[in-house]
Amino acid sequence: MSPHPISRLFSVALLFLVISGCAEKTDPRILSIRQKTVLTESPGESIPIKQAREASEKGEEFIISGKVGAHDLNQWWVDGYATFWITEAGQDQSNHGGPGHDPDTCPFCRRKYKETVAVIQSVDEKGNVIPIDAKTLFGLETGDLVTVKGKGEIDESGILNVKTSAIYIHPRQ
Repeated sequence: MSPHPISRLFSVALLFLVISGCAEKTDPRILSIRQKTVLTESPGESIPIKQAREASEKGEEFIISGKVGAHDLNQWWVDGYATFWITEAGQDQSNHGGPGHDPDTCPFCRRKYKETVAVIQSVDEKGNVIPIDAKTLFGLETGDLVTVKGKGEIDESGILNVKTSAIYIHPRQ
């Protein structure tokens, strides 16, 4: 005798509840922020960080891309905030001083380090940095490539700080 259709439906519903109950839940606040800030495609063509620094001095909005992390820093995350450092996309510091290294064109040897890094600050509607760690909020990892659109300012140490309300996280390869 085959099971009654209602008991089959009940079994499927019970199985769904058990399976979904075992999955790790993501905080609804994090999901809401991700929905508002994470883009499904790049916001446009990015410019070098050096040009973004110039645009920030004029109060202009710009788009930059970069790799999460900076080789010369011990910490590129700000614990408890959606703030992180990026290195200019295409600037691979891992070979700094290695084979093919040209000190005349190397931005680090020429002390232009500040022209190749930026601090990204994901902000809410009021312009306040979101008080959730970027790794948790966006699932970012060191080496991820991101593109952001925002406005920036140069801080007292000479580093470009970018406030953005939108971030595109490139697919990992």
